[in-house]
Amino acid sequence: RLKKDWPEQVADLAAQLQKAAPLTLRVNQRHIGRDAYLIKLQQHEIKAHACDISNAGIILDQGVQITELPGFDAGWFSVQDQHAQLCASLLPNLDGKVVVDACAAPGGKTAHLLEKFQPAHLIALDQDAKRLVRVEENLQRLQLNSDKVQILAADATTWTAPEPVDCIVLDAPCSAIGVLRRHPDIRLLRQSGDIAETVALQKQILQQMWSQLKVGGTLLYITCSILKVENEQQMQQFFAEHADAREIKIEADWGIAQAHGRQLLPTSAQGDGFYYCRIEKVA
Repeated sequence: RLKKDWPEQVADLAAQLQKAAPLTLRVNQRHIGRDAYLIKLQQHEIKAHACDISNAGIILDQGVQITELPGFDAGWFSVQDQHAQLCASLLPNLDGKVVVDACAAPGGKTAHLLEKFQPAHLIALDQDAKRLVRVEENLQRLQLNSDKVQILAADATTWTAPEPVDCIVLDAPCSAIGVLRRHPDIRLLRQSGDIAETVALQKQILQQMWSQLKVGGTLLYITCSILKVENEQQMQQFFAEHADAREIKIEADWGIAQAHGRQLLPTSAQGDGFYYCRIEKVA
C-alpha cells in the first residue's frame, strides 16, 4: 500500500517508521509561555528545543520521567505529537461557539481547544467510556474543567447533537499507520481486510457528523494514517456525494498538498503521519 501511495517516498518512509518517535510536549499557554517553559527546563538541566511548525510544541532531547518534569501537576503541559498539535491552528475562532470533538479520547485535542478558545459548549464524544476517564483526568490536571464541557460516551455513527453545531473536530478511527513508531504492535495486529472496514466506519461517522453541522460551520477531518484510501480518497468520495460541502484549502508550508487536504509523513525528530482536511458546510 505504501509503495502504491508513496512510490517516491517509500524507502524513506520504511526507514522512518522503524525509528523511535520523538517525545513532544504541548505547552498549556493558559499557564505558561513556551519560551518561559524552555527556560524552566534549562534550569532543571533538561535538554529540549522548540518545535518548528507547532507554536506550542517542545521536543525533549533526552529521556525523562514525564511526571517529574516541572509543572506536571500544575498542568503546564501535555504530551502530544507535533503534527497532532496542528489541529487547533486549523480552526476558525471558536470563542462562544458550540463545538464537538468526535472520537475525543484520550483528550489531547479537547484540551488544546480549551487552551486556545473559550467555546460556549464543548462536547467531547467517544464510544469508549473507560477511555473518557483519561479525558476527564487530563482536563483536571490542566485546570480546564468547566461547566461548558460535556464528556459523553456515545457512538459517533448514531449520535445526534442537542443543538446545531458550529464546529466538529473529527479525528476519525483509522489504521494508525502514521503512528507505527509509537505502536509497533500494529505491524502484527493489522490485517489487510481491516482497512476496508475502517474506511466504511470513517464514512459512516462522517455522514452522521456532517448532518449535525450548521450551515457555515466547519468540520476538520483528521487521521493518523498515511494511506490515501483513508484520507485523500475518502475526501474525494465525500465531496462527490455532498454538494453542500466546500473545501477550505489549508495554506501551509508543512506536509504535502493532496487532491483534498494535506498529508504529513512521519519524519525524524519531528512528528508522526497525520492527515488534515478542512470542510465548510454551504447552503
